[in-house]
Amino acid sequence: MSKRAAIKQLIQQYYFQLTEGCGKTSCSNQNCASSSSFSKLSQNDAAVQAIALYNNKAVLCEKHPSKMAKTAPDQESSSTITIDNHVPSSSMSSTGDLAPSSSKQMEVIQSQPDLIVAHGNTTNLLQNNIPVSQELINNQLKKVSVSEEEKEKEQNRKTEEKERRLSYEKDYNTLLNLQDLLNQSENGTMSTIKKAIWNVFSNSDCLNHFCLDKEKVKSQLAKDEDKDIDETDVMDIDSAPAATLPLNNNSEQCVATTSATLPGNQLDICPTVDMTHVRELYKLCTKHTELETVMYNSITYLIDDTKTRLIREKNFFKNKSNYLNMFVILMENCSLDNPEAFEKTFPSFCKIMSLLPIEAQAELAKFWSGFDAVYLRNMIESLQQLITIKVVTDFSDETSKTVQGEEAITCAAKCLNILFYASIMGGEMHTGIDEAGATVLKKARAEAKMDDGELDMLMQDQDDTLEFHWEDQLSKQLNVNRLDSYKPKIPLKEFVNEALNENIQSDQDYANYKLNQHGSSRFSFLHYPFLLNIVNKTACLFYDNRFRMTSERRRTFLSSFVQGALINPYLKIQVRRNHIIDDTLVQLELAAESNGSFKKQLFVEFDGEEGVDEGGVSKEFFQLVVEKIFNPDNGMFIYNEQTNLFWFNQHSFETQVQYKLIGIVLGLAIYNNCILDINFPSFVYKKLLGRKATFHDMADSHPLIYQSLKSVLEHEGNVEDDLMVTYQVQYADVFGGSLTHNLKENGENIPVTNENRQEYVDMYSDWLLNTSIAGQFNAFLSGFDLVVNGSPLKYLFLYDELELLIRGSEDYNFDELEESTEYDGGFTKDSPTVKAFWSVVHELDEADKRKLLQFTTGSDRAPVGGLSKLRMIIARHGPDSFRLPTAHTCFNVLLIPDYRNRQKLKERLLKAISYSKGFGML
Repeated sequence: MSKRAAIKQLIQQYYFQLTEGCGKTSCSNQNCASSSSFSKLSQNDAAVQAIALYNNKAVLCEKHPSKMAKTAPDQESSSTITIDNHVPSSSMSSTGDLAPSSSKQMEVIQSQPDLIVAHGNTTNLLQNNIPVSQELINNQLKKVSVSEEEKEKEQNRKTEEKERRLSYEKDYNTLLNLQDLLNQSENGTMSTIKKAIWNVFSNSDCLNHFCLDKEKVKSQLAKDEDKDIDETDVMDIDSAPAATLPLNNNSEQCVATTSATLPGNQLDICPTVDMTHVRELYKLCTKHTELETVMYNSITYLIDDTKTRLIREKNFFKNKSNYLNMFVILMENCSLDNPEAFEKTFPSFCKIMSLLPIEAQAELAKFWSGFDAVYLRNMIESLQQLITIKVVTDFSDETSKTVQGEEAITCAAKCLNILFYASIMGGEMHTGIDEAGATVLKKARAEAKMDDGELDMLMQDQDDTLEFHWEDQLSKQLNVNRLDSYKPKIPLKEFVNEALNENIQSDQDYANYKLNQHGSSRFSFLHYPFLLNIVNKTACLFYDNRFRMTSERRRTFLSSFVQGALINPYLKIQVRRNHIIDDTLVQLELAAESNGSFKKQLFVEFDGEEGVDEGGVSKEFFQLVVEKIFNPDNGMFIYNEQTNLFWFNQHSFETQVQYKLIGIVLGLAIYNNCILDINFPSFVYKKLLGRKATFHDMADSHPLIYQSLKSVLEHEGNVEDDLMVTYQVQYADVFGGSLTHNLKENGENIPVTNENRQEYVDMYSDWLLNTSIAGQFNAFLSGFDLVVNGSPLKYLFLYDELELLIRGSEDYNFDELEESTEYDGGFTKDSPTVKAFWSVVHELDEADKRKLLQFTTGSDRAPVGGLSKLRMIIARHGPDSFRLPTAHTCFNVLLIPDYRNRQKLKERLLKAISYSKGFGML
């Protein structure tokens, strides 16, 4: 019996219950004519009341044997209730309106309860003498007709869907049994295979339902209590190909919750492909050229068709189930590595993927995070190859085009972003935000904002707070930060494309980024920093710093004009060499009272010296300050002779203000593009970027303690009995005295056992690297943040890159320096004096080579990218004489007289680099 017939039968039973009763003399049902409390109803009232009882799911009395529904045989066969014989001819009202007296009219009422609801009374329409007009009945008849038409369309759609699924299943089975078919020698077998490949891989709907896990689909639907799954739905799921087997524990097959395959349902979008069968199919196809050709042609058609439809329909994927399966399947298809595919097909596929909603991109990243590294690397290499080919073919010659304007490159970059986070999520992650440091910074920034004057508030440039603009939407959707990556599946350096980096115009890329802040849609690689090498990142940071300096200079001039007082547009520091620390700290403390001073360009002047700071004086200033600050006699930092590293002294007698000022010095060095020779453990830079240090970081700073704790974790016996360790730790102060600290309350009485040893190691590490020096480090961090707040520094650079930015490179390749050096004043690379100079330089030991760098550039460290990025100039400084070589450290210019022989050049050069303190005017 159909659902419609069942409803009619129930209404019929209610009607006879209201008109004739159940036959029981003691019936207590108030809606039964046999009840003593029942008020007799007319036939019309009973008909309407029967519908109301059905809507309210009222109780039906059990039928008395002598009281059965009086239904004619023809009525019973059609399941239609007819009450013509119960409705008197007087049902025509005096106003000309009709009561529902015909069988068709009664059917309308039964199937359309809103006929009654529309009149505001669901229980007794006719009892209140409200007429049912002919027009209203006619309208309801039309609704019935439309409803029947819609049901017919739905039934046709289901039939077509089932036929289409049967057709899909035939092609699926052909592909899933490909090996057996290829082993056959029957005529037409290859034709059948080609047809199946075309049918599946040229149709997005067909491909999206290929190699599904039907058990997961049925399980997902069964959990959805709100869904009404009928037999047809179950049959559709069960008719899925046999290869869609239940997934095992291999996360590579499916990581996220499976989506259902039934169209029209609001279901999850995560991929549901069994990649094992897909890869087997690809492997077999690669052995037959004609199958590869069909595969490539079908994929090309599919991608072109999808791209065209996506352009026409913005919500093309919205109502498609399992639509991410297509991307998962095609991303590993070897046809996309076809050189012909790099021209159009693969770039089009990347564009389609880049247009996916951020939620869909996140699901792809989750799915791919479960893949083995070999499969991830293959996909990454395919995208990198596409980028490289486009760069080499389109940008090998001088052209006005930029890589940021090449759609194939930018779309591939967006696809790589998905795989980048998949690699991080699939690898080892150590998530630990430094909450204490974040709280300190939040408070410091709030105080700085309150100290702003009214003019400062009006003039505050939008670029002073860039953090919101630098937020990666995919990172936010996944709740994953690349700084939390400890050991990704694919090393992060493999995402850097050198061919691309060589053709990125950093100034244009930064300009695009700035335009994006004002509504432009231009592409900038700054939003995908994992693609950039350290050189381009440093260049972009340089442009950002210069932009801020210019903005601050403009703000200062306007402030001077409004206030009528001259304000220095530079951060000027005048120091005495013999009192450089005291003078520096006093002047920085004064500058810290004026918010924005540290965003000015630094200008250093040594008392009594004539040197003008164009960069070189600042370099020596920072070097001298660092030497004094990190002198062990100061007691602010502890030097470890075993590691040659400095660490914060938790028992320092200096105030936190001085640590804050040291942080300012570090920030100013970065802001003014100066390199510092600072020997901190690598994880200090991790803490500067807002992350806590962990046990593994201890290997750099405290190797002995690290090995000791590691032995506790790896001990195979009984830790409590064998090692006798408690939650109380001992350490020495700067004077060698023994101190203790309880990791837990009453820690000296809590033994470390096999069960709690991991907790002990974590608590020890956290105390040693974070908690014990929290006061000193947070002050240091707040000073550093005063300068770099709002800068892209924390977004662009990873820990090791930040260390390289601050300390410079240790790659002293003087052959690269010779290749990149330019000549002026009459010198060329073939000049006898120049050749003699380089022969002398290559003979120097490392110490003297670093002295030469110090003498020429103001720093003994190589810049980011190595000595080839130094841009040194050697200029002729007159004829042969006894004058020493001199240098303009601001511009990396070395002035050498045209000495008559190599011996004299070497003697003069060594003397110059050995006695090079101070600045003077030539």
